[in-house]
Amino acid sequence: MHIDRLYLQVTRNCTLNCEHCLKGDKEHKNMFIDTLKNILLDIDSIDTLLLTGGEPLLNIDLIEELVKIINSKGIDVRTVGIVTNGTVLSDRHIDALTALKDSCQYFKFHMSSDLFHRMEWDRLDLTERIEDNYDKYNSTIGIDKFLDDDRFKSIVLFNKGRAKKLSTSRLDELKKKYYVYYKVKDEEATNELSYDGDNIFGKICIDVNGNLVDFSVSYEEEDMCSNEGFNINYNLLRDIIYDYIDSKNKNKKKILF
Repeated sequence: MHIDRLYLQVTRNCTLNCEHCLKGDKEHKNMFIDTLKNILLDIDSIDTLLLTGGEPLLNIDLIEELVKIINSKGIDVRTVGIVTNGTVLSDRHIDALTALKDSCQYFKFHMSSDLFHRMEWDRLDLTERIEDNYDKYNSTIGIDKFLDDDRFKSIVLFNKGRAKKLSTSRLDELKKKYYVYYKVKDEEATNELSYDGDNIFGKICIDVNGNLVDFSVSYEEEDMCSNEGFNINYNLLRDIIYDYIDSKNKNKKKILF
């Protein structure tokens, strides 16, 4: 089976408590290795594999196992992406990420340096450590920073998780102090999936518990829509995707007719 985009929530744990986190309060939950094995069981190739969290580097056991599975099964992975908040680093992480980089064609490793992360670094007195971590990752693996958008543009935050508590006055305060304009809006995220035989198109997002979920939703919303029929620990990924797409199409037909 060929997968277009596979997004794996490898952990809900995090080292920071950023005000804008759409996922909500961190949870001490990691994806189990058996769940990962079930996800990759019948996959032959992946265009884009994104590891998300929480802070994805906190589940180093799973990242190491991921490399083993990709190599042992000969899964053809074009691109792997990871976004870190920069707080986690060890020799073990460098080794695991180097191996992961070698297992794919393109490795996109980013450190998020947006305003909310920078404020957390300052609050916890981590800024110097973060810069040191960045230098070490950059010299060994290669890592890019991404900042807030240009100050003349607005940055959209979803009205989910902890971002729900961001008041207009708080956003105005940040705009005046840092010249960064944020706006919070409601947006319904949906999985637009389709298939053509064994080719699956769209974002396949699996949460830490093995549920097929939408991407831009909070942990609370993920748990509310949990369904054994769409959980990788109870069904094959192929069957989950086909059933999910078919159920969406049936609902559309009910609305139309």
